Amino acid sequence: MPNFTVTVTDEQMTCLAHDIPSSEVSADIQRRLDHVISNKIDACKERIIREGMTAIYQDTDITEVPADRDALITTILGRPSYKDRDARDAVDAAALAAANADTETE
Repeated sequence: MPNFTVTVTDEQMTCLAHDIPSSEVSADIQRRLDHVISNKIDACKERIIREGMTAIYQDTDITEVPADRDALITTILGRPSYKDRDARDAVDAAALAAANADTETE
């Protein structure tokens, strides 16, 4: 599991201590970071479900989907047709390059 580090300068710590007791600054920073990351993960999960369910509804071979949110996400991520951001960007770039090549040959 990745571990992330945030660097806060002395001046930034002093600014934070203006509003937060200095004994609580580190814990407050950690709480805020945890909150931001948790919200980002939740937003990603919602997009995975929304986009994945669209693909599942269009797949006539699928007759059942898990009711549990985490199991549903696992199902969506495990589909052979699932593409993460890098894969989707590569497909988009290839399509754009093909379109540009078609335009240049006209």
